[in-house]
Amino acid sequence: MAQEMQVRYVSAYSFDAKWAGEFEIVMDQIRAPGYYRSNEKFSPKKWIFRWYYTEEGSIEIAGTDNRLGYNAKSKEYWIEPPENHESIKEEATTSELEENKKNREQPFINNLLTSFNESIFDGDESKPLINRLMSDSLEDVNGFRAKKWTTTISTNETKMIIEEWMVDNLLLKDTFYSYYIGSDELGDKEIPSISSNDFIKDIDSTSSINNIDGDIVKAKLVVESDNAWVKSMEFEIRELYTIPFDASSFAIPEDYERVEEPNRSWSNQNESK
Repeated sequence: MAQEMQVRYVSAYSFDAKWAGEFEIVMDQIRAPGYYRSNEKFSPKKWIFRWYYTEEGSIEIAGTDNRLGYNAKSKEYWIEPPENHESIKEEATTSELEENKKNREQPFINNLLTSFNESIFDGDESKPLINRLMSDSLEDVNGFRAKKWTTTISTNETKMIIEEWMVDNLLLKDTFYSYYIGSDELGDKEIPSISSNDFIKDIDSTSSINNIDGDIVKAKLVVESDNAWVKSMEFEIRELYTIPFDASSFAIPEDYERVEEPNRSWSNQNESK
């Protein structure tokens, strides 16, 4: 009998905002057949905002009605009853459900890109000039052998440079997504990657530039624009591997205290430091 396995997928998304400095979100997810755990860490780099640091997560096991939520900072956990789960709406059709499973990142990415692009190119009437170059050799990115692509999108007032490190296919990521237990809306847990394909589609839908095929393991975007609220963005897959199933990966630590509901008061969290 084949041994059950679990997949760990750690991704990070960071940005440098003009008004607030650097922020980073790290999503650490572990999945096995019927098991799902996510841990999300939000880390502002600017000292004045560091009291906004949070680290929370959730655990869900197939066949149980309740989901466990926890706060790693305060070492507390709570039970989230079924009525509080953000489940997929019943009126959605089967085809829509299947499409959502295949494109879990798209809704968030599309909203982000639309908002970001509208602010960058607001009032810019000139047609964007798009250039793309591919590196001649592979580079090592967190253990992945990746090809680097550099895409430049520029107008009279704005310049955007997108660097992407791509691999042909991340089969282990496909395995990770295949461990779908129904009510854990993975679309809400996935950190979006930065894709030049999406930026080009939003900025110039008539562009003849061909899409880049493959999976993004790292991407970086730098913007030179008076309209942009973000100076740079970055995405990377930091870890993606499989190990034999370990039930302790889906358990609340013994030193955590159970509470009736999470306390997300910023002042209380700041005092607990």
